[in-house]
Amino acid sequence: MVWTLAVAALFFHLSNPLTMVPFFGDSLHRSIIVAVGATVLTLPWLRLPRLPWAVLPAIALMYASLGWTISWDVTWGVSQVYVKVALVAWLCTWSTDARSLTHGLHLGGVVVVVTSVYAFWAGLPFADVPADATGFLAGVGANRNILGYTLVLAWAAALAHVPHGRVARPAWTLGVATIALGLFLAQSATAFVVAALVAGLALALARRDPLSVRLGTHRPLVLAAGGGAAALAALLATGVLLGRDVASLSGRTQIWAAIWDATYGQRLLGQGWGTTWPHAWVQAPPNPVFEYVNANYGAGVVAHGHASLMDVMPDLGFAGMAAFALAHVVVAVLGVHRWWRTPSETARRDPTGRLVLLVLLGLVAYGATEPLATTPLGWFLLVVLAGLAGRPTCADDEAGRSLAARPRHVQR
Repeated sequence: MVWTLAVAALFFHLSNPLTMVPFFGDSLHRSIIVAVGATVLTLPWLRLPRLPWAVLPAIALMYASLGWTISWDVTWGVSQVYVKVALVAWLCTWSTDARSLTHGLHLGGVVVVVTSVYAFWAGLPFADVPADATGFLAGVGANRNILGYTLVLAWAAALAHVPHGRVARPAWTLGVATIALGLFLAQSATAFVVAALVAGLALALARRDPLSVRLGTHRPLVLAAGGGAAALAALLATGVLLGRDVASLSGRTQIWAAIWDATYGQRLLGQGWGTTWPHAWVQAPPNPVFEYVNANYGAGVVAHGHASLMDVMPDLGFAGMAAFALAHVVVAVLGVHRWWRTPSETARRDPTGRLVLLVLLGLVAYGATEPLATTPLGWFLLVVLAGLAGRPTCADDEAGRSLAARPRHVQR
């Protein structure tokens, strides 16, 4: 219960609720206090830590860029912010189990919806969408796209574990319905598409044995092709229904072209971590790449890369894109292994594999149009997934306990 409530609070604060906490430094400070406090309260159950090594290359590259950055102070400060968020995530995976994390992320999504509605009702700044924009609710993050991806990640966690108790099941249903209401009020086309993809994968993961028999040795290829076709169909259908520009992804392709042109000569290593974008959580000072991107785009201010990897490119170049992509790939491989190695009879009490794969799908799919990997919440969840996916499976745990119980001469 301690960690469920703590993770919900971390989810809320790391979503950067600007309408209630105007400065991300305050949100990060509160997150650190919550994580350390929950760790202290649960010290008797503390387990040995496992490093989330999948994200270590990205962190190492952040600090390595101090050697070529255009602003040493900015890169040092921004790197510290990301390390602090990573340490908070590490405490979560160190001190609690997958079910508590799942319930906490689910509850965090509910908190975001409730506080977003309250902020709108109370007339707090930026809680409403602009008059000329679509959607009904901007949320505590002051942007309906931010509200959309925040709730999609909570949606993914909620679908990873469905409780079966008489009280737990209605509470879970109410929470899922609340998150669905928030997604509807945000009116983000990408959120609708990704939420549908996550729900489809959740259904497929729940029917592991029938899928294995029907698809046989071609299972990975069929699932990948089916998922890609479903994503494309959902994107086109949602774009038509909501009247969005699907061909250019609402102008994002023009932004990516401007970023590509602006980074000429700096595409291998970039100009230093945190030195390009005026993010709402860490703002870079004026710099030539940012100015060139906006001059070339010419249709409004571009404050980020509108994709996880494109957001990284101006700062860390191809090397940074490869480091972040590697983290996602490693987590995916470990997540599939964890899910497949978890026996069917223990899958209900050990949702680790499903949690890793569903939340990772939300990060990757939404990261195609928004900078999920570099947002505080997205980075926090990526580190959490890296820590969870590296844990031994139930089968490994049981095998280890069985081996330890044997006489020494039998072990040898």
